[in-house]
Amino acid sequence: MPRTLLVTFVCAVLLAACGDDGDGDNEGDDGGRDSGPAKPRLTVEIGTPSPKGDLGFVALEEGGDIPLNTFGQGGTHAELAVRAIGFGNKAFVDLTLENLDSGATVGSLPSSRPQLLICRETPKGACDMLPFYVMTGGLAEPSQKDGLRIRVIADVHTEDGEEASTSREGVLRKVF
Repeated sequence: MPRTLLVTFVCAVLLAACGDDGDGDNEGDDGGRDSGPAKPRLTVEIGTPSPKGDLGFVALEEGGDIPLNTFGQGGTHAELAVRAIGFGNKAFVDLTLENLDSGATVGSLPSSRPQLLICRETPKGACDMLPFYVMTGGLAEPSQKDGLRIRVIADVHTEDGEEASTSREGVLRKVF
Protein backbone atom coordinates (compact mmCIF):
# COMPACT_ATOMS: atom_id res chain seq x y z
CA MET A 1 0.00 0.00 0.00
CA PRO A 2 2.78 2.53 0.73
CA ARG A 3 4.14 1.94 -2.78
CA THR A 4 0.70 2.81 -4.24
CA LEU A 5 0.65 6.04 -2.25
CA LEU A 6 4.14 6.91 -3.46
CA VAL A 7 3.18 6.32 -7.10
CA THR A 8 0.02 8.40 -6.65
CA PHE A 9 2.03 11.22 -5.05
CA VAL A 10 4.65 11.19 -7.84
CA CYS A 11 1.92 11.22 -10.49
CA ALA A 12 0.17 14.16 -8.81
CA VAL A 13 3.43 16.14 -8.66
CA LEU A 14 4.18 15.43 -12.32
CA LEU A 15 0.68 16.45 -13.40
CA ALA A 16 0.95 19.69 -11.45
CA ALA A 17 4.34 20.42 -13.01
CA CYS A 18 2.94 19.93 -16.52
CA GLY A 19 0.78 23.04 -16.09
CA ASP A 20 3.70 25.23 -15.02
CA ASP A 21 5.93 26.95 -17.60
CA GLY A 22 8.80 26.87 -15.14
CA ASP A 23 9.19 30.62 -14.65
CA GLY A 24 7.08 30.71 -11.49
CA ASP A 25 4.94 33.51 -12.94
CA ASN A 26 1.32 32.48 -13.31
CA GLU A 27 0.03 36.03 -13.81
CA GLY A 28 -2.72 36.06 -16.38
CA ASP A 29 -3.26 32.28 -16.03
CA ASP A 30 -6.71 31.54 -17.38
CA GLY A 31 -6.89 27.98 -16.10
CA GLY A 32 -6.08 26.46 -19.50
CA ARG A 33 -8.73 28.34 -21.46
CA ASP A 34 -7.58 29.77 -24.78
CA SER A 35 -7.95 33.54 -24.54
CA GLY A 36 -7.23 34.02 -28.25
CA PRO A 37 -4.53 36.20 -29.76
CA ALA A 38 -2.76 38.65 -27.50
CA LYS A 39 -4.26 42.15 -27.62
CA PRO A 40 -1.83 44.81 -28.89
CA ARG A 41 -0.46 47.18 -26.28
CA LEU A 42 -2.52 50.40 -26.20
CA THR A 43 -0.60 53.09 -28.05
CA VAL A 44 -1.43 56.53 -29.41
CA GLU A 45 0.40 58.31 -32.24
CA ILE A 46 -0.02 61.85 -33.56
CA GLY A 47 0.15 62.62 -37.24
CA THR A 48 -1.43 64.52 -40.09
CA PRO A 49 -3.68 63.35 -42.91
CA SER A 50 -1.82 62.36 -46.07
CA PRO A 51 -1.50 65.33 -48.44
CA LYS A 52 -2.74 62.99 -51.21
CA GLY A 53 -6.25 63.26 -49.75
CA ASP A 54 -6.57 59.45 -49.53
CA LEU A 55 -7.31 59.29 -45.78
CA GLY A 56 -3.79 58.06 -45.15
CA PHE A 57 -2.00 58.65 -41.85
CA VAL A 58 1.41 60.38 -41.86
CA ALA A 59 3.23 60.24 -38.52
CA LEU A 60 4.24 63.67 -37.22
CA GLU A 61 8.00 63.85 -36.78
CA GLU A 62 9.17 65.73 -33.68
CA GLY A 63 9.15 69.41 -34.74
CA GLY A 64 7.38 68.58 -38.03
CA ASP A 65 4.88 70.74 -39.90
CA ILE A 66 1.20 70.77 -38.98
CA PRO A 67 -1.13 72.21 -41.66
CA LEU A 68 -3.01 75.32 -40.58
CA ASN A 69 -6.19 75.71 -42.61
CA THR A 70 -9.31 77.82 -42.87
CA PHE A 71 -12.66 76.71 -44.24
CA GLY A 72 -14.48 79.89 -45.18
CA GLN A 73 -16.39 80.31 -41.92
CA GLY A 74 -13.56 82.22 -40.31
CA GLY A 75 -10.99 81.01 -37.87
CA THR A 76 -8.08 78.70 -38.47
CA HIS A 77 -7.77 75.01 -37.69
CA ALA A 78 -4.82 72.71 -37.11
CA GLU A 79 -5.27 69.69 -39.37
CA LEU A 80 -4.20 66.57 -37.47
CA ALA A 81 -4.65 62.81 -37.29
CA VAL A 82 -4.63 60.40 -34.34
CA ARG A 83 -3.70 56.73 -34.56
CA ALA A 84 -5.04 54.53 -31.76
CA ILE A 85 -3.50 51.06 -31.59
CA GLY A 86 -5.24 48.34 -29.60
CA PHE A 87 -8.48 50.25 -28.95
CA GLY A 88 -10.63 48.66 -31.64
CA ASN A 89 -12.73 50.60 -34.12
CA LYS A 90 -14.17 53.19 -31.73
CA ALA A 91 -12.79 55.30 -28.92
CA PHE A 92 -13.02 58.70 -27.29
CA VAL A 93 -10.36 60.94 -28.88
CA ASP A 94 -9.42 64.37 -27.53
CA LEU A 95 -6.65 66.77 -28.56
CA THR A 96 -5.05 69.72 -26.79
CA LEU A 97 -2.70 72.22 -28.46
CA GLU A 98 -0.22 74.19 -26.36
CA ASN A 99 1.65 77.30 -27.53
CA LEU A 100 5.25 76.54 -26.49
CA ASP A 101 6.09 80.26 -26.20
CA SER A 102 3.14 81.55 -24.15
CA GLY A 103 1.70 78.40 -22.58
CA ALA A 104 -1.77 79.17 -23.99
CA THR A 105 -3.86 76.06 -24.72
CA VAL A 106 -6.85 75.19 -26.87
CA GLY A 107 -8.51 71.86 -27.40
CA SER A 108 -11.11 69.86 -29.18
CA LEU A 109 -14.52 69.61 -27.58
CA PRO A 110 -14.43 66.70 -25.13
CA SER A 111 -15.82 63.56 -26.74
CA SER A 112 -19.30 62.77 -25.46
CA ARG A 113 -19.42 59.40 -27.22
CA PRO A 114 -16.89 57.05 -28.81
CA GLN A 115 -15.86 58.07 -32.32
CA LEU A 116 -15.70 55.59 -35.20
CA LEU A 117 -12.14 55.09 -36.37
CA ILE A 118 -10.75 53.96 -39.74
CA CYS A 119 -8.97 50.65 -39.08
CA ARG A 120 -5.89 49.52 -41.02
CA GLU A 121 -4.44 46.11 -41.77
CA THR A 122 -0.95 47.35 -40.89
CA PRO A 123 0.20 48.03 -38.35
CA LYS A 124 -1.99 45.41 -36.69
CA GLY A 125 -4.63 46.93 -34.43
CA ALA A 126 -4.15 50.48 -35.79
CA CYS A 127 -7.26 52.61 -36.24
CA ASP A 128 -7.15 56.28 -37.24
CA MET A 129 -9.21 59.37 -36.52
CA LEU A 130 -8.62 61.72 -39.43
CA PRO A 131 -8.80 64.42 -40.44
CA PHE A 132 -9.08 65.86 -36.95
CA TYR A 133 -9.52 69.66 -36.97
CA VAL A 134 -8.77 71.73 -33.86
CA MET A 135 -9.71 75.42 -33.74
CA THR A 136 -6.63 77.53 -32.99
CA GLY A 137 -8.43 80.67 -31.80
CA GLY A 138 -6.84 81.80 -28.52
CA LEU A 139 -3.56 79.98 -29.16
CA ALA A 140 -1.88 83.11 -30.56
CA GLU A 141 -2.71 86.22 -32.58
CA PRO A 142 -3.67 85.32 -36.17
CA SER A 143 -0.51 86.96 -37.56
CA GLN A 144 1.65 84.83 -35.22
CA LYS A 145 0.22 81.38 -36.01
CA ASP A 146 2.20 80.61 -39.18
CA GLY A 147 5.45 79.11 -37.86
CA LEU A 148 4.18 78.81 -34.28
CA ARG A 149 5.77 76.02 -32.23
CA ILE A 150 3.14 73.95 -30.43
CA ARG A 151 2.79 70.75 -28.44
CA VAL A 152 -0.04 68.41 -29.47
CA ILE A 153 -1.41 66.19 -26.71
CA ALA A 154 -3.65 63.27 -27.69
CA ASP A 155 -5.79 61.43 -25.13
CA VAL A 156 -7.66 58.28 -26.15
CA HIS A 157 -9.89 56.10 -23.98
CA THR A 158 -12.64 53.52 -24.24
CA GLU A 159 -15.95 53.08 -22.45
CA ASP A 160 -14.24 50.28 -20.46
CA GLY A 161 -11.68 52.73 -19.06
CA GLU A 162 -8.70 51.64 -21.16
CA GLU A 163 -6.61 54.70 -21.96
CA ALA A 164 -3.37 55.96 -23.44
CA SER A 165 -1.96 59.34 -24.37
CA THR A 166 1.03 60.90 -26.05
CA SER A 167 2.37 64.28 -27.07
CA ARG A 168 4.45 65.60 -29.95
CA GLU A 169 5.88 69.00 -30.79
CA GLY A 170 5.26 70.52 -34.17
CA VAL A 171 5.09 73.79 -36.09
CA LEU A 172 1.89 75.29 -37.53
CA ARG A 173 2.28 76.04 -41.25
CA LYS A 174 -0.28 78.07 -43.16
CA VAL A 175 -1.57 76.23 -46.25
CA PHE A 176 -4.34 78.66 -47.31
